[in-house]
Amino acid sequence: MAFNISNPAAPILSATIATGAVPNFVAVAGTHAFVANASSTMQVFNLFCPNTITMDPGTGEITSQPSAWAFQGDHLANTNLGNVGIGTSDPASKLDVEGGMAVGATYSGTTAAPTNGVIIEGNVGIGTTTPASKLDVEGGLAVGATYSGTSAAPTNGAIIEGSVGIGTTTATDKLTVRTATSNYGLTHTDGTITLGSFVGGSSGGGWLGTKSNHALHLFTNNSTAQMTVATNGNVGIGTTGPGARLEVLAPSSSNSAPAFKAEMSGANLLVYKGANNATVVENTSGTHLALQAAGGNVGIGTTTPAQRLSVTGNICYTGTIGACSDRRYKTDFTPLSGSLAKVGLLQGLYYDWRTEEFPEKEFPAERQLGFIAQDIEALFPEVVLTDAQGYKSVDYGRLTPVLVEAIKELNALVQQQQATISDQSTTLNTLRTQLDANTALMQQLQSVLEAQSRK
Repeated sequence: MAFNISNPAAPILSATIATGAVPNFVAVAGTHAFVANASSTMQVFNLFCPNTITMDPGTGEITSQPSAWAFQGDHLANTNLGNVGIGTSDPASKLDVEGGMAVGATYSGTTAAPTNGVIIEGNVGIGTTTPASKLDVEGGLAVGATYSGTSAAPTNGAIIEGSVGIGTTTATDKLTVRTATSNYGLTHTDGTITLGSFVGGSSGGGWLGTKSNHALHLFTNNSTAQMTVATNGNVGIGTTGPGARLEVLAPSSSNSAPAFKAEMSGANLLVYKGANNATVVENTSGTHLALQAAGGNVGIGTTTPAQRLSVTGNICYTGTIGACSDRRYKTDFTPLSGSLAKVGLLQGLYYDWRTEEFPEKEFPAERQLGFIAQDIEALFPEVVLTDAQGYKSVDYGRLTPVLVEAIKELNALVQQQQATISDQSTTLNTLRTQLDANTALMQQLQSVLEAQSRK
């Protein structure tokens, strides 16, 4: 018989050979050899395979080395124990393709694969026959020339030598995630607590925090939380439950253990615990420590200071308290007058504070002595201060000039009276001398009279 082998994959019978004739031909088309034996069986040999064909002229029996390719139903299988090469005669792997490869009915014959790349229409499974995703790897994955064949990936994990881009083809870092503005990029969750990164928003910039209603903790050295941002916005350093906008818990309860330190050029602020649980605020640079309320007042023991410095409670100090009094600061001098008379109108009093009605003032319970501010204001308004609520206080120190002038007036009166007394004493002495002279004269006259009467 004779076959038309213009299509090697489907040879067509074109003529027959008489019975008993010995087939003694081999037809070659492309890379295939076609041999017909006496039983009208066509055998196809791949010329790339190292087959040895033997024909018995008497019987017509054809034998050969087994072919590496065999048809199994609708399938074509390669039973060669070596490698298969497409586009290469020296394959280094079980399947070695030099060039691109397209897989799938949609791509086949219509869409070219990328240079030396692969396009696959369906899902790809590595280590699994039922891939559920475009690429489903059961096991570890190693990517990169350095890792390939040398470094095992972590169990069910991946190691990647280069950069990974999500949403970008120009990843410049090990992992770059690109999103549209005002979008989350990375999310880490256990199903309840969710941590995410965000860019954009109404105020712009980059964001990192919890997407769920949970606190954000920062830690170091795989230890406990060093800083916490609570769900209400409070920030805690050394504590996970801050009760204020910023709460700092010192790592040690001993004295001088710093809780807060601010280092600035020439001025270092330190807050720490002092003796007897006192809170100490110190400028460790040795220069000034100033409280500047930006136009407001400073209160010690009170939240409603009425003056630049309002202290509720007692003050104990060593050293001096000075009031500015340099002549160069002052002008329009006018001497005080009538101070003694005005002081004479003041009434010093013993009194008790109304502690129950004004507990916020922390007035002492001991009996007091002093003046009534309104009484002093009527005479010396300059030494009386009135707060925003209308309550009055007295600057007792500013009464000193009044008392000095009153003493001077009193001293002048005393000196005047002393001069008067001195003049009166001189007159009295003169009169006493005259009286003594008159007494002596009277005694002489009396002696004369007595002498005459005896005659």
